[in-house]
Amino acid sequence: VQTLLQYLYWALLERRRRQNDGFATAKTADRYADRFARILKTPNRYVQHGRIDKMAQEARRRETSVLTVLAEHRGEMHERTAERVDHFLDVAEALLDRLDDPPEKTLDWLIEAIDYERALRERSAFTERGDARVRTAWALVGYAEAYDSAPDLLRGVRSLAAEQQHRSESAPALDLRSIHRAKGKEWPVVLVPGCTEG
Repeated sequence: VQTLLQYLYWALLERRRRQNDGFATAKTADRYADRFARILKTPNRYVQHGRIDKMAQEARRRETSVLTVLAEHRGEMHERTAERVDHFLDVAEALLDRLDDPPEKTLDWLIEAIDYERALRERSAFTERGDARVRTAWALVGYAEAYDSAPDLLRGVRSLAAEQQHRSESAPALDLRSIHRAKGKEWPVVLVPGCTEG
């Protein structure tokens, strides 16, 4: 779900960058570059991490689109990587045109365009885990039906996150974390759901 939302958020920032000929703050420019790096890596397009960081920094320095910089660097890439980058560039431009469409249609299109189901299954150690991740991605599509556009959906998600944050500060509740985020904490009871022997 986070990856799909990052695609939408990046596209919204790219549209804002084009409309305003740049960003008003360095913080927004950093978010834009960060989202770009994340979506270019998911699904894996085999662009080296160092190159992605270099392109993001170059776009920031030149105050231009990361898409422009990426297109300029594709000639230095392996042929198969360059093909994947070309596809990413096409998807990114098409996504910009779909931001004001009903968000469930935009997300449905995006899942298909980036072959996200296959990517989720490939990144999962177990078939069941991959299937669960695919169902979660499609659940986002269903959730998006309550909104009119991608910007509306992102506002709704931010509002939901803020509400959850407020709730967690005001009332006792279970603390759900990944195993990695639980390290170093002292818990009287720890439950690990979905743990399979072997």
